[in-house]
Amino acid sequence: MDEKETIVAEYELDGKPAGVYVDPPSDVEMTYIQCPPSFAETKINPRPAVILFTPDAVMVNDGRIAGLKAIAEERKTLIVCPAEFEDGHLLDSIDWLLDNAGKLNVIEGDVGFACTEGAEEAAEAFRAVAAEEYEAEFDPVTKFEVQLGTASEAKDDMAPAVVAAATSEDERNDPSWAHPELRDFWAAGNADVVNMCCDESIPLEKRQKRLSKMIRMSCSMLASQGVDPFGGKDTTDADGFGKLETFTCGGCPEEPEGAEHEVYALIPEKKTRRKRPAIYFVMGGCFFMQEPMLYPQLLRWAKQYDAVVVTPRYSTLLDAQYPAQVNECHAGYQWMIDNAEELGLDPDRVVLFGLSTGAQLALALAFRLKRYGITPRGCVLADPMIEDRFVYESSKIVRDAGDARLARTMFAGYVGEENLGSDEFGPEAFPNRATVEDCAGLCPLFIHVGESDQDRDPVMEFAGKCYAAKVPCSTHVWYGAAHATLWNSSGSSMSERFFDVLHGDIRDCLTYDLRR
Repeated sequence: MDEKETIVAEYELDGKPAGVYVDPPSDVEMTYIQCPPSFAETKINPRPAVILFTPDAVMVNDGRIAGLKAIAEERKTLIVCPAEFEDGHLLDSIDWLLDNAGKLNVIEGDVGFACTEGAEEAAEAFRAVAAEEYEAEFDPVTKFEVQLGTASEAKDDMAPAVVAAATSEDERNDPSWAHPELRDFWAAGNADVVNMCCDESIPLEKRQKRLSKMIRMSCSMLASQGVDPFGGKDTTDADGFGKLETFTCGGCPEEPEGAEHEVYALIPEKKTRRKRPAIYFVMGGCFFMQEPMLYPQLLRWAKQYDAVVVTPRYSTLLDAQYPAQVNECHAGYQWMIDNAEELGLDPDRVVLFGLSTGAQLALALAFRLKRYGITPRGCVLADPMIEDRFVYESSKIVRDAGDARLARTMFAGYVGEENLGSDEFGPEAFPNRATVEDCAGLCPLFIHVGESDQDRDPVMEFAGKCYAAKVPCSTHVWYGAAHATLWNSSGSSMSERFFDVLHGDIRDCLTYDLRR
């Protein structure tokens, strides 16, 4: 298929034609990176979809098709036109759309409804059926007039409905908001992983096998490039500085009888009499891709700061829900402190560090440790996901792979769909649930978030609470960046600037005692 050409094609159900879809050109390629900067995969910028109800023979009317093609191309929206209005057929059409979301390059779940004259009743009736079937709320059906005729006339009539049914209310979802150096890295990645792992229609064992295969493929790709932190191998001057070793820790003070799990430590090969500082890094990856092999930076950080780097393995959402992940991070931290002498580290010079969901857990751990009277030197957070109530202006940014819809799917797996947005959880689950009083006494915080990250507003709100609580807090909102954009855009000058500031934050924490 030519990516520069708008395609009108039939789709089939049970081997029979069921309708048509108008597939707009995908002329903007988005290169995103999973966890390590060297693991790149090309994706096409995903787009929303509209289900259009019309009694006219849309498949055979050239003027209508021309209008649909013009709108699809202008709005970068997939338009699906079912041939029948029978409920079963329509539901099957939506299932077909969702099942083929990846192939069609559609943002799964972003489906709007519109109708033409004569299809209002059928569209409204189906909206009610769909809401019950999918246990979801759909926006009201948008009615618009489409006169048979020229392409330009059809386009003019259709534009308001397609805009209303399928566009976000915050234009920062568009890559045109990206810094020029970051446009090729606008999508954060991992959307396919989250959608697959959270799809309960797929048997659990099958999801676990698929996830393991994805992780193995990613690790093999890195290994083929000469990267192996367990073997002390790297493609930079950190090669041979140390090796990542595997240890086992038990439960945490909160759950002493918790199951054993792995924790990893990268200890510099060169011995020294002085105690080294430590970086306690919590891996990101949407609660699914937390694999230390995917973080060659561990070896580089150990050399850069002459530090011991410790990272815990915590349960995926296929294995356990909250509070297991926070408990396991707490257990790994306690193990590190208990074994400080053997590891050669100074337990009073520890910095918490995390990315994305790992940043969420690192901050949650800071709240947990405060409750136990422990204050690390600092907590450095890159794009933390700290809120499960998607009611902010930045929640309307709905085109990035790290957007509010993906976060909602993920957090539903974290605490249970029925618990999202409830008052049951505090800051150890979702840090922005903290009050000013909860924040008082936290360790120094250094927070980085993108201008077009859906967590931008919760982060700024949380920072305000920290300032009010007199917590040392540096907040950097990076213009032209979305979720994880700066982390993933290795090699760009913007990414270098980001890491310079990030590393400066870590170095300050290790060099000075900024606690108040």
